[in-house]
This record gives sequence, C-alpha cells and structure tokens, in this order.
Amino acid sequence: MTLKKDDIKKLSELTRIPVKDLTTAIEAEEETPLTFTEDVQIFTTDELETRDKELAKKAGRTAVEIAVKEARNENEFDFEGKTVPNLVTAAIAKGKKIGLEEVGKKPNETIEQQKLQIETLQKNIEKIEQEKDGEIGRLKSDRQKMQNNMSVSSAIPADLDTVFSNRDLTNLFNVEYEVGTDEDGNQIIKKDGKIIVDEKTQKPKGLNVVVPEWLDNKGIKMKKDIRGRGDGDDSGKKSKSELKSIKTSKDFYNYCDEHEVKHADRKQILIEVQKENPEFILD
Repeated sequence: MTLKKDDIKKLSELTRIPVKDLTTAIEAEEETPLTFTEDVQIFTTDELETRDKELAKKAGRTAVEIAVKEARNENEFDFEGKTVPNLVTAAIAKGKKIGLEEVGKKPNETIEQQKLQIETLQKNIEKIEQEKDGEIGRLKSDRQKMQNNMSVSSAIPADLDTVFSNRDLTNLFNVEYEVGTDEDGNQIIKKDGKIIVDEKTQKPKGLNVVVPEWLDNKGIKMKKDIRGRGDGDDSGKKSKSELKSIKTSKDFYNYCDEHEVKHADRKQILIEVQKENPEFILD
C-alpha cells in the first residue's frame, strides 16, 4: 500500500509519529509496531463545543447555588433548594409574614423595611448574574487557549533532533510568543506586544512561518537520515552493508555504540537491520 507524501505528513502531524516511522510501517511487508505519544489529544470543533457547553452548564449551576445559599443565610430565609425561584418565593413569604406581624407599626417604618429587603434581593440576583457571566468568560478563555496550543503543537514538525517533547516545545513557544485573533477573527502572533508581520507585505505571519523560524533560531533542526542519505551514494551503500553484517544482538549494540546512535533512534536501526536480515531477533 502506498500513500501520498502529503497524506503521510498530515498523519504525522496529527499523531506526532515521525514521517520515517509511518513510511516504514506503511511500506513494510510485515506488521510493524508504532509508538504513540500519550500527551497528544485531538478534538473536533463539535467535541470542543459540546464539552464547553457542558462545563458552562455545570459552572453556571454551581455559581447560582452558592449565591442563593449566601443570600438565604444573610437574610435568615427558611427554605430548601438552591435555585433563584426558591429564593424569591422565600423573600415574598417573609415579606408577607413581616407585614402581618407588624400591622401595629407605623406605615413608613414597614415600607422602609420592605425597600431594604428588595434592595438586598436585587443585589444578590445581580451578584449571581455577574458570577455566572464571569465563569462563562473564563471557560471561553480556556477554550481559546486550548485551540491556540493545538495550533502551535500542529505547526511543530514531528522529526526534530531534540530531547524536548512536542508539549515542551509548545510551552516554550508560548513563553516568548502570544497567539490570538484580530477583530475579524483571523489568527495573529505577537511578540513583546507587537504583531509579527512580513517585512515586505506587512501581512501578519502565520504559525506555519513563525514556528519554523523560532525553531531555527533555537538551533533545533530536523533529524538526519540514519543511513546517510544526502551525504553521497558511497556513504549510503556502506551503511547498508554494515547493517547487513549485523547478525547478533552484540553486533547490533556494538554498531549503535560505534556510530553513537541515540536511544530514540535505535528502533529505526533495528527496523533497517531486519530488512537486511529478516531472521534477525534482538535479545
């Protein structure tokens, strides 16, 4: 089975599996295991919206219940439940009770007391609404931050020669840059409070440009081909010959030590050795 290079690259960006590993697995005649990164999570727009709505409902109910409980305790209302209708019903009932108990009082005094109760009730309701709006605002902000992080993460190539994980690089990028949107909803990237733009066109640069430039400035490059492709035909042939000469586990480990192969790259070496020696098994 053969896939387009663009499709393989897209799969690599979504799964965080290096392009080489995917290509090898696809082209392999036998089943080839793949290593998936546990910290990668993919959300569709519908999934994000559904989750945010559910969180908003829960947060809104919690804020309302807390505010109603505080109003009940402050005004010494006697009722069960934590909803605004329960609070209003209790306030009305208490107002009627006070009116009956204080018939003998002067009319002006009774009116003033009722005004104070109404003002208190209005303040409590306003407080409930403010807390609910604040919680919804925080949820929207968290959702936008998550979407921005996913955009940065997707712009970071999978085949990088670095000890940092995709999550580490995403966090480091966010320390130096700020990802947001303009008034029209278009994504923009800021550094030191200024939008990063193309010097010639003055159009805002996208993450597909800013992230590679940032990685290059940090000295983080793509991994080199372990068989020396790009260094000349003789080098590639020599590496292939050396791999074919690996017959035992000791040969394998000696080869890795002599060529200073990193632990993370040894799996790819093993795949190449098994291509040359199908019966080879690493102990």
